[in-house]
Amino acid sequence: MHNESTQADLDSLIAACEQEPENIDHSTRLAQHYADIGWLNQAIDTYKKIVATTPDNYAVLLDYGNVNFKHGDIALALSTFKKLTILKPDRVEGWNNLGILYLGESNLSEAGTAFGQILRNEPDNVGALINMGNVHQLKGELPLAIDSFKKALHVRPDYSDGWYDLGNALYADNNLDEAINAYQKALRYNPSLGSAHKNLGVILERKKNYPEALKEYEQALLLNRADAGLFVNIGNVAMEMKDFERARESYLKAVRLTPRDLSGWMGLRACALTKGDIEAYLKATRAILMRLNPEIIAESIRVVRLLEKLPEALELVRMADRFDKASEALDAERMLTYAFCGVEPGKVTALQKKMVSISTPSDTILVAIAELYCFQKEFLRANAALQRLVVRTVSAHKLFWKTRIGLCLWSELLHETEAFLKNDPESFDAHFYQAIGLVWTGEPHQAKMQLSKAIEKGFADFELITPETGLLHIYQEIVLAASSTKVTVSDDF
Repeated sequence: MHNESTQADLDSLIAACEQEPENIDHSTRLAQHYADIGWLNQAIDTYKKIVATTPDNYAVLLDYGNVNFKHGDIALALSTFKKLTILKPDRVEGWNNLGILYLGESNLSEAGTAFGQILRNEPDNVGALINMGNVHQLKGELPLAIDSFKKALHVRPDYSDGWYDLGNALYADNNLDEAINAYQKALRYNPSLGSAHKNLGVILERKKNYPEALKEYEQALLLNRADAGLFVNIGNVAMEMKDFERARESYLKAVRLTPRDLSGWMGLRACALTKGDIEAYLKATRAILMRLNPEIIAESIRVVRLLEKLPEALELVRMADRFDKASEALDAERMLTYAFCGVEPGKVTALQKKMVSISTPSDTILVAIAELYCFQKEFLRANAALQRLVVRTVSAHKLFWKTRIGLCLWSELLHETEAFLKNDPESFDAHFYQAIGLVWTGEPHQAKMQLSKAIEKGFADFELITPETGLLHIYQEIVLAASSTKVTVSDDF
């Protein structure tokens, strides 16, 4: 801050330099004063004059390099620090500043060389050991990084930043228990180190210790209320603990702090979807759709479409069109949404041709092609697309079963659903489709058992039970039997 006192000091220093222009001490103090008050250009000009007359003054060159670094002149700072290492190769400052500069420029090899030179002269130099550990970690050499941090802490066991760095390296090396211990040591020596609380929370969350993770995030929040990421972390933990209201509130706080950061918005979407609040999901999606990548937009449309909210899915497609969002996955969702909504038939045809012409389509594209073919009752073509899948998801299996029904391949349907139920006996979809196969192969009693199991395990798409499935009368029997069952309660209860 440049006030009257500072101006008086500056005037005095300038006057001293004018009276004795050859006095290096006066000039150095003036340059340092310029640097202290943020007048970097004036500081650099003054140092240049000093260096011109005393080019080997180590202290002046060190200050000159530091000022150039602050000014953003990396090349000049680099050459100055290199000169220091030549002038006095046994001194730490030149090598240290050179290493830090290289580290900032991601020149890890040269940074390692600089810090290594310090350690050759001073093997127990804590700063160099920590910096060398950082170099190793950035190079992915985690065992060497851990060893370097431990050496530094052996010399200075109360160094909180060292314990924190060790914790980061141990976490990156997937050594979670030792990382917890390191972060706890960092907090013992510096209780205000909020990032250590935050990282502890991350590890505990990963270990599914959600109550303790929440405590750590709350401690970190007490130290930094402006960290939107902490509110997202708390929201994520609250989601795991089924505290959806707290999750929603935490994500909202993250959004208010950093509205352009997508993580809070994505949390709001996930929370809304988990709660079945499709309107809240749509609201959050609309708010950020312009900034979402096409793949996430495609998945969002798919979610809404599968929830049978076709007008809303079409709205998202129209928004994606306005923002010129494009990808193969998004085109696939455009195609399906247009087709299912009965709009844009020309675009459906063009998009279908585009999807089919892809030489090496992803599984997402193949499933979309098969889904449209099933909608068009082109079951052979749907089956051909599905045969090319690399991985069969549950959705893909359901499409396979639909093609079997469309082609009246009842034995194949029964065989495939039986095989699926061996791996996933709780699949209500597999029980439902097996019931269809059984009723069409003349086994209504077995079909009724399978349909009952499907309903017991969570099947709720009752609109799929149409006369065409052959299950409608069986479903009606199940409903009738359930409604006629009465529970008798004793008068003494």
